[in-house]
Amino acid sequence: MDADLPRLRGGQFRVAVDRAAQPAGGQRLRGLDRHRCGWDGDPRHGFPPGPGHHVGPAVDPADRRGRRRTEPVVLLGPLTVAGDDDAGRPATPKGAARREAIVAAAATLVLTEGPDAISHRAVAVAAGVPLAATTYYFRSLDELLVTGVQRAADAELDAVAELVEALPRRARAAGWAAELVVDVVLGPRRRSDAAIQAHYERFLAGGRHPSLRPVLRAARRRVDGLLGDALGRCGHGSADVGLLVAVLDGTAMSALVEGDGSAHARAVDAVTSALES
Repeated sequence: MDADLPRLRGGQFRVAVDRAAQPAGGQRLRGLDRHRCGWDGDPRHGFPPGPGHHVGPAVDPADRRGRRRTEPVVLLGPLTVAGDDDAGRPATPKGAARREAIVAAAATLVLTEGPDAISHRAVAVAAGVPLAATTYYFRSLDELLVTGVQRAADAELDAVAELVEALPRRARAAGWAAELVVDVVLGPRRRSDAAIQAHYERFLAGGRHPSLRPVLRAARRRVDGLLGDALGRCGHGSADVGLLVAVLDGTAMSALVEGDGSAHARAVDAVTSALES
């Protein structure tokens, strides 16, 4: 068992079951009725009715060993164990560090390979943690994916914000401004087709994973704001931000289909033409 996982002790933790789980030792708890009680009708012998309901120890009537003593029934399935004082957070500095390593690894995979690279196993390998740790801190793959995409977007746009804030206010040629536009939208380090494709995979994933859409919409709004600021600093404040982004996206995606490694250069040329028109 993972050393970071807390042991259950009476009164310290509550069991929160969000959907039906399968108890360990099916011969000991043979069935549940629609009220989540044991077949004898005693709710103590079934599952709690919902998250946050306390389950006290009770005699298991299906105990074939006949000990008739109070003991907990261990459950295997989609359940979460949360501390009463601070649900959902790592209980120790080591636990917090492990969760941070998982989030950082997920964000790196999103940035370098795209959201489809995210799996509990892939993130565990990248973070150097046991597979059980990723499923402990993130109850579902969807939750892990959203957290990774959010961290990736924040890290990338924080770097872009620093770049924009450092720009002196000075009129620049269209070609110089176009390079800036591409750096703001795609990220200042994205030059290869593979890196640019990973960027667009993030947004395409929003079509397959609705939970990503709020994160992606917020990221795009932040990009638009940074781009407007950047264009104003280099003498192109009257440019249509939405049009420039559309030109850039369309050109880059078309170039990726060609597969000749020219996506970045073509995007810069297209944005330059749009700024000069």
